[in-house]
Amino acid sequence: KWRRRWFVLRLSGQIPGQYVLEYYADSSKKKIKGVIDLDQCEQVDAGLQLEGRKENYQHMFDVRTSKRTYYLVANSESE
Repeated sequence: KWRRRWFVLRLSGQIPGQYVLEYYADSSKKKIKGVIDLDQCEQVDAGLQLEGRKENYQHMFDVRTSKRTYYLVANSESE
């Protein structure tokens, strides 16, 4: 089940050049839903397609960590 989320890319604050993606349930960004530690990112795959589904998202990609794979869809390539 897909859910709309709003993402903010931030420095992790621990070591320069390390980032986290914080995500929120709505555009007010008041209550954080989760954090993806990009330092733990093992792989990013772009141009993904869902097989056997009605939805066909043009700008779908994933972010893989050792704990979880996050599937993301953007409205445009620039997003």
